[in-house]
Amino acid sequence: MLNLSVLLALLSTVESNNNRYAVNQSEGAYGILQIRQCVLDDVNSYYGKSFTLEDCFSPTVSRWVCLRYLERWDALGSYEEAARTWNGGPRGPTKKSTEKYWKKVKSLL
Repeated sequence: MLNLSVLLALLSTVESNNNRYAVNQSEGAYGILQIRQCVLDDVNSYYGKSFTLEDCFSPTVSRWVCLRYLERWDALGSYEEAARTWNGGPRGPTKKSTEKYWKKVKSLL
C-alpha cells in the first residue's frame, strides 16, 4: 500500500536532495519537488488556488501541490505510477522516458 509520506520523501530526495531552495533554471522548476509552471497552473486551475513558483520554496506548499497533482490524475495507486506521473505527466506511466526516473525512486525504497 502506498504511504504518502514515504512517496513525498522519495520524490523530494530524487528531485532536489531535499533542498527547499533548489531551482533548475533550464526547466523552470522550483523547490524540493522541482515544480514547474505547467504543473502549478494545472493544480491552481483544478483546485481554485493561486500559488506561484516562489511559493514552492515552502516544502508544505510543494508537497500539497504534488499530492493534488497526483490525486487529480488518479496516480496514487502505486509508487511506480505516482513517480512516473510526477516525472512525465498524466501519461507518464506509459512513457519509456520515465523508466529511468522510476528506477532512481525505486532504488530508495
